[in-house]
Amino acid sequence: MSNTDERAWALIRAAGELRGLRRYDEALQALDLACELAPGERAELAVFACAIAIHCDVGEYELAVKLERSFAERGIDLRLALACLRLYAELAEATGGARYRERRDFYRAFVGLLDA
Repeated sequence: MSNTDERAWALIRAAGELRGLRRYDEALQALDLACELAPGERAELAVFACAIAIHCDVGEYELAVKLERSFAERGIDLRLALACLRLYAELAEATGGARYRERRDFYRAFVGLLDA
C-alpha cells in the first residue's frame, strides 16, 4: 500500500468515526481530503460509499444519487453497493418510484452476488 493510500485510509477511518458521532460536516471534510490525495480505486470506492451513507443519514438524497451516478459506472465493491442499496431502498420506500425500486433491486442482486 502506498503512502498516499495509507493517508487516505486514515482519513476514511476518521470520517467513519466522525459519522458515528454525527459530525457529518467534519466527516465530509475528511472524505474530501482523502479524495484530494488521489488514492487507489479501493480507497476511492470507500470515500464514495461513506459520502453516500452520510448524505442518506442527513436526508440529502438528491446529492447521494448524484454521487452514485458519478461513480458507479467506474466501479463498485461491496461497501459501495451496500451504501447504494440503502440509498435506493429509502427512496423507493419514501416515494414508491419505479426507477428507485429498479435501482434498489439492482443493488440488492449485486450485493447478493458479491456476498455469495
